Amino acid sequence: MKRICSLLLALVMVFGLFPAVSASDTIASGTCGENLHWSVANGILSITGYGDMYDYGSGMEDDDGNVVAPAPWDEYSSEIHTIHMDDDITSIGDYAFMFMESLSEIELPSSLTSIGSHSLYGLPITEIRIPEGVVDIGEYAFAYCLDLTDVYFPSTLRSVGEAAFYENYDIERVYIPSLENWFQIQFTSYFSTPFSKYTDTLLYVDGIPVTDIVVPESVTVIGEGQFDRYSSMTSLQLHDNITSIGDYAFSGCAKMRTFTVPSKVTELNATAFYRNTSMIAYDV
Repeated sequence: MKRICSLLLALVMVFGLFPAVSASDTIASGTCGENLHWSVANGILSITGYGDMYDYGSGMEDDDGNVVAPAPWDEYSSEIHTIHMDDDITSIGDYAFMFMESLSEIELPSSLTSIGSHSLYGLPITEIRIPEGVVDIGEYAFAYCLDLTDVYFPSTLRSVGEAAFYENYDIERVYIPSLENWFQIQFTSYFSTPFSKYTDTLLYVDGIPVTDIVVPESVTVIGEGQFDRYSSMTSLQLHDNITSIGDYAFSGCAKMRTFTVPSKVTELNATAFYRNTSMIAYDV
């Protein structure tokens, strides 16, 4: 019996020299949705659970004198280099990851349907792959992501908010499944598209760069800002069933020289072809 007790005492002394990793690695944690939990440990922000994330603010006073608190992990943002989110998360809240300047890795969950306003504002990312299933992107969502060069759009996307890609002048490639998908997206005219006026961004349709735009027969209304600042466009073919062309639809397409307005067009906004500096003629 004495030998057993001595052995147990020795084991206790040995393991006491090598303590196990404990919860002390987690420097902060809490909730960020009705069914979502967050924690920060070893430079990783982990968001687990399912459903929608809470919306947050910038922490600064708005025009009405109101202050909406930032995300609870904001004070640790300089320490966070990786964000991991569970695949059952359906939305990223407003201002959720704004200005996380130390971030080197983020992968959006496949279950995502909505990306909130200002949610990824100012991140040092070079590529963003928006998952299939995302329907809407909020205003300023990817603004000031100054290193961003590649953007992948899903076929499910239907709405992109104002200035979603504001000041992102280095975007080189935008990938979409089809032109039909592109025309299903409702853009706003003010830096809503990911095209840059300083870089000849190329639009890739099913992996192939497209500079000659042929509007699909299924499209009868061309929305506001649909190809705003697509400076790589060299020609545009509009079919006879188009009835409306929205504000800034083809504004800033500097290499486009001619086009023909279909006879059935009853609404052609004055800014639809604004700033097309190479334009020499158009037929009506």
